[in-house]
Amino acid sequence: MKTFKDLKIQSKDSQTLKDILTSVISGLPSNWKLRADLIDDYSQNKSKN
Repeated sequence: MKTFKDLKIQSKDSQTLKDILTSVISGLPSNWKLRADLIDDYSQNKSKN
């Protein structure tokens, strides 16, 4: 099995990216915790809204 370090998801439509993130979050196992502070920090580093 291959292990990847980087995953890049690109779209010109920011809603598509939000939908992907929402889908990933909703599929997380119950023992995983989402750190909203990291999401906020990451969103400040992207090149487009």
